[in-house]
Amino acid sequence: MDSLNAFNSDPWMEVPHGNHSHYVPKDCDPPLPVSDAPTQRPKPGETVDCQGNTVPLTAR
Repeated sequence: MDSLNAFNSDPWMEVPHGNHSHYVPKDCDPPLPVSDAPTQRPKPGETVDCQGNTVPLTAR
């Protein structure tokens, strides 16, 4: 993970939070609060939607 997510092409970003991380979608308006984002990394072919659900990439 780079600090600015500049080299990350995933549609979500990892946000470290204490002893765990949240996986927050990048393009939500309004943004999803970090506390509402999942703590389990999306699997290949999955992403996080603007409601904080892990969904297939095609569902966005």
